[in-house]
Amino acid sequence: MRILFAVNKQWEPDYKWLKFEEKRLTQKPDYLVERVNEVFMHPDLVERYKISIQLLIDALRLIPELFDVTKEINHLQEALEPEKLIMRAG
Repeated sequence: MRILFAVNKQWEPDYKWLKFEEKRLTQKPDYLVERVNEVFMHPDLVERYKISIQLLIDALRLIPELFDVTKEINHLQEALEPEKLIMRAG
């Protein structure tokens, strides 16, 4: 969330106000509030993990090109498939 508010040059609010504050954001991932809620409410823990990682990837893609976050995005994309990471490590 901090990344999104920084990209939008907005003061970061208390997260309980996200539903109202996200309207001020001109740059944001699609379905931001719904996805944040899914991170905490989805019944499957693996899905929660994947939703949070994908949300972070989408937030990083909003960062201006002046800052190269390609490596970070690539690492996160690998983290979307933890099964492959475990197999590679073993």
